[in-house]
Amino acid sequence: MDPCLVAEVRRQGHKIRPQGVVRIGRNVDGHIRWLEKDIPNAGVGHIMNPKRVDEFARVGVAESDIVDLVFHAATHGTPIGISGKDRTVFETVYRGRRQRVAVTISSNGFIVGANPVSPDRKLKPLP
Repeated sequence: MDPCLVAEVRRQGHKIRPQGVVRIGRNVDGHIRWLEKDIPNAGVGHIMNPKRVDEFARVGVAESDIVDLVFHAATHGTPIGISGKDRTVFETVYRGRRQRVAVTISSNGFIVGANPVSPDRKLKPLP
């Protein structure tokens, strides 16, 4: 965890729990993105619930790779569309395989949730 980025999030007036941060970094546009644990319905708690773990397993992503894949998609992936109501779908190459991951990122950069997206799923266009 980068304490300088945590401090920057705080200076911007956003709530962040340094002890809960499992990943923090900047995306390709320079915006800070972070993922926290120990929040039941958001962050790692949302991404690693049994339903989501099963969804990732069905597209060939091991449970031990989910957090890394989601963070990689949110920081290095290319936005290609919208899934569901408002979840941005990022395409990225992870461990040599092209992956699509829908990620909800709050306006302050907190990664709220994510799920895998099959390559044949029709997406809504980006705004």
